[in-house]
Amino acid sequence: MVKDFYKYLDVARSGLDTQDIDLMYDLFDWATKPFLPLFANQASGPRNIVQVPVTLQYFLYPETFNCEFKAIDDIFIPGHIERQDIQEAQELSGLGEDFVHLMTKLQSVYPSQVQICSENPDDEPDLPDVQPYRVCVDGQILFFKSADQSSLRNMMDAIKKYLQIADLGPNIRTSRLYGIIADDNNPLIGLLLHYLDIEDTLEFAIEPSTPAALKHQWSSQITDTLTRLHRAGVVWGDAKPDNILIDKHSNAWIVDFEGGYTESWVDRDKAGTVEGDLQGLANIVKFIFEEKKVSEYSDDGEYSNQ
Repeated sequence: MVKDFYKYLDVARSGLDTQDIDLMYDLFDWATKPFLPLFANQASGPRNIVQVPVTLQYFLYPETFNCEFKAIDDIFIPGHIERQDIQEAQELSGLGEDFVHLMTKLQSVYPSQVQICSENPDDEPDLPDVQPYRVCVDGQILFFKSADQSSLRNMMDAIKKYLQIADLGPNIRTSRLYGIIADDNNPLIGLLLHYLDIEDTLEFAIEPSTPAALKHQWSSQITDTLTRLHRAGVVWGDAKPDNILIDKHSNAWIVDFEGGYTESWVDRDKAGTVEGDLQGLANIVKFIFEEKKVSEYSDDGEYSNQ
């Protein structure tokens, strides 16, 4: 038992980065087996997920229990099971007046109002194992971007940019803000962006067989969009092919306004400036027309600094 304990302890420490996913599932089976009878008593019965929509509420605040795992004389003994409380509410005042004022300009929805949507409409709804991104509010498909993916300051800067972009009209090819998700426990869970039906990112869309006319179209669209953003006082920030989406109609869209930079695309001292955007644009255009392989521009050896 001690040998198994240390073997699975190493697996637990490595988390989902472990190379042997079978060992991870073995760990789950090994650790939960003594608790199965107790879990059966705790469960309230199966939920009809077809009739009850699966929302972000279920994903963000699942019913959670802390279980004490122990063994006596090499016999597994399920210990104390305690319900884990939801974290206490954050004080809005502690986030600054700028944050509070900004939130008053936005449409806000509760996690319980945000339905998780499957990629395939024929699939039955289910609680995902990883963070969902395709969601629905009042029947409208949207993109969910968690605030956990960025600092609060970067997220606030992005919201300000989205408010400026909204004044540019509906024809500019950028991601656009629908609203935010918030509740009494968290004043900014994440952003809701209008959904783009994408085919790929520019990073992977460029191939040796890509027609020259399409390359010129993408270069022109990206340049035109960035020019309009700069005229409105909006700096893109992390300019790189991975932050350009190609939709189902082969149009190029600029996304990700949380700032930061990625080496080999924008220099650190130019990050967050118009000059940095123009440097990134020049590198992107070069990437489009030089037919560089994706591996030559991979994230290996690079990092995105948020």
